[in-house]
Amino acid sequence: MHVSASAAEKASPVSNGGWLLGVCMGLSNVLGYAFVLIVSRSLGPADFGAFSAVNNTAIFLSLPASAFQVVVAAHQARGHAHRSGIGLALLVGGALMLVTAALSPVVADLFHLGSPVSVLLVALMMPAYTLTGAAQGLLLGHRRLAALAGVYVAISAARVVSAIVAAALGVGVVGVFAWLLIAAWAPALMALWLARHHVQKWRRFELGLVQELLTSNGTLAVLLAMTSTDVLLARHLLSPHEAGAYAFAGLFGKVVFWGTQFVALTLVPIASRGAGRRPVAGALGLVLSMGLVAVVVVAAVPTQLVQILGGSEYLDAADVLIAFTCLGTLWALCQVLLFAEMARGHRGLTVVALAGTAVGAVAVLVLDVHTTTAIVTTYATVAAVVVLVGSGRFLLRAGGPGAEVINTEVIDPGPTGL
Repeated sequence: MHVSASAAEKASPVSNGGWLLGVCMGLSNVLGYAFVLIVSRSLGPADFGAFSAVNNTAIFLSLPASAFQVVVAAHQARGHAHRSGIGLALLVGGALMLVTAALSPVVADLFHLGSPVSVLLVALMMPAYTLTGAAQGLLLGHRRLAALAGVYVAISAARVVSAIVAAALGVGVVGVFAWLLIAAWAPALMALWLARHHVQKWRRFELGLVQELLTSNGTLAVLLAMTSTDVLLARHLLSPHEAGAYAFAGLFGKVVFWGTQFVALTLVPIASRGAGRRPVAGALGLVLSMGLVAVVVVAAVPTQLVQILGGSEYLDAADVLIAFTCLGTLWALCQVLLFAEMARGHRGLTVVALAGTAVGAVAVLVLDVHTTTAIVTTYATVAAVVVLVGSGRFLLRAGGPGAEVINTEVIDPGPTGL
C-alpha cells in the first residue's frame, strides 16, 4: 500500500516531537560546553592541548556515525525496514578501530603524546560511535523523536559525568579517555536497546548501503570544512590576540548552526520520501527566523554578552558578533539544504559547497588578508552562494504540479517516546 506524504509534514517541518528534539539538542550543546570547561580546568593548558588534539581526531574519525544516522533514517522512512544498518555499522566501526589502532604510534608522535594509549582508547570507541549513529537513524526514520532526544542528552551527560569523575580522581589525559570510553559505549547500548524493535537481522551487513554512506560522509566532511576552516585561516593570518577573538566570536555563529540542527535532522525522513518543496521551504524559513532572532539579541547587547561569556580580554570581539551570527545563520541554511540533499541521495550541492569553500579559502590565502571582516565576508559569500544554488535546485526539482504528493510505502512508526 502507498500513501502520500502527510499533510502535517507538509504544513510544518517540525512537529511537537521535533521541538522536544531541538530543546534536548540545545541541552546537549550546553553539556558539551560544560564538558570542555571541566576538562580544561582539570588538565591544565599543556595536557588540555594534548587532549584537544586527540579529541579532534576522534571527532573527525566519527563522521561516519552521522552518515549512518542520515542514510538509515532515509531508508527507514521509505519503508525499507530490512536496512537497519546495524551490521554494517559494526563492520565499519571495527575497520575504523583497526585503522586508528594501527596509526596510533604515528598520531602519538605527531601530537607529542609520549604514549599511544589515549589514541588506542579512541580506537575502541569507534564501533560505539557507528552503532549509535545507526540506532539514531532507526529512531529518526520511525519518527521516535522523544527517544532520539533522550539519546542525544545521554551522550553529552555521559561525557560530563566522565569528566567530573576524571577530575575528581586527578587522572591525566589517558585517564580522561579511559572514562570517555565508558561514556561512548553506555549511550550506544541505550540507543541499540531503544531501537531493537526496528532491527530485523542484527548480523546483516547490507553492503548496498556503502555507496550512500560514502556520499553522505563526503557531504558531512564538506559541511565540516565549510564551517571550520575559517578558524584555521584566522589562526594563520591574524595576530594571536585577533585569532583568539575570532575563535571566541565564532562561537556565536556556531550556536546558531548547532542550535538549529534539529530542524535539518527532522527534515531527513520527510525529504527522503520526496515530499516536495514545502517541507524544505518551511525548514529554511524556520531556521532563518531563529537566526534573525539571534541577530537581534546579539545586536542589542554585544558588549554585555562578551563580558559575561568571555571577559574583558575578548572585548574586541563585540564589534563582529553580528557578522558571525549572520554567518552562522547562513551555515545553518546550508545545513538544511545539504541534509535534504543527502536524504534524497543527491550530491550536486555538495560539489558546489566543496568548490565554494576551496575557492574561498584559496582567495583568503592568496590575497593574504589580515582582517577578521575579510575572512568572515569571504565565508559568508560562499555560504550565500550555496544557499541560493541549493534553494534554486529544490524549487526547480519540485516545481511541477502535484510535486508535493509523492507516493511512498507506509511504515510503522513504532512506539513513541522513551
